[in-house]
Amino acid sequence: MMLRPPRLLCLARFLMSTLRSFAMAAMRLPLTVPANKNLSVISPLTQSRKGRFMKAKSLALALLALAIQPSAYAISSKYAQQLERSGCTQVSEAQGCDIHKTKAENAKAGFVNEAAAPAAAAAPKASPTAQNPYAGQWVAKADSGATVATIRIDAKEHVWVNGKQVKAKRSDGGLTFKTGTITYRIQGDRRLKGEDTWTDSDAGTKGQIVSE
Repeated sequence: MMLRPPRLLCLARFLMSTLRSFAMAAMRLPLTVPANKNLSVISPLTQSRKGRFMKAKSLALALLALAIQPSAYAISSKYAQQLERSGCTQVSEAQGCDIHKTKAENAKAGFVNEAAAPAAAAAPKASPTAQNPYAGQWVAKADSGATVATIRIDAKEHVWVNGKQVKAKRSDGGLTFKTGTITYRIQGDRRLKGEDTWTDSDAGTKGQIVSE
C-alpha cells in the first residue's frame, strides 16, 4: 500500500508513541527478590527486562524506517489520476478534499474553486520582464508528475495559488510565498535552471515549479 505524504507524519508519531508505551511497560515489570534476599538474582532479571525493552525498541524503529521511505514512493500514478479527476491537490486533500469524489462534488464542498479557473483563463497572461521575471503561469509538480498547485503571478507581482491570492515577498534573489505548510520559491535570475522549487515542511516532500 502506498503512503501519501500527509499521512507519513501521523504514522511516525503513532510508532514513536508505541515505542514509549513499550518502554514504560518494560520498566514497570516487577523484580522478584527471594525471601533470603539473595541479591545475586537481580542482575539476570534486570538483564531479561532490558532485553525485552530492546527488542520492542528495535521493532518500533524498523516499522518507523519502513514508514519514512523516500518520497519517490509517496505518490503513485493512480493517486495522480485521482487528484486530476477530483480536482484536489495534496494540500486540499489534507484539508478534507475527497479524491474519491468528482470535481463538481468537491466544488460544492468548497474545495475546488471552479469559478477561479475561468477567471484565470480570461485574465491576460502576464509576461516576464527585467523588472518582474516572475510574471506568468506556473505549476508546482511532484516527482511523479502530479500537480501540487497552480500558480499565477501578474505584472505587479500579485500571486494566486490554486485561485486564491497569497502574500509574496522578494528574498535572496527570488520570490517566496506560502500556503499552509508548503513554501514556494521562484528564482529571479532566469538563467539559473532547476531552482524554482516548493517544499512541504510537514510531509517532508519537495519538487519543482515549472513555467507554463
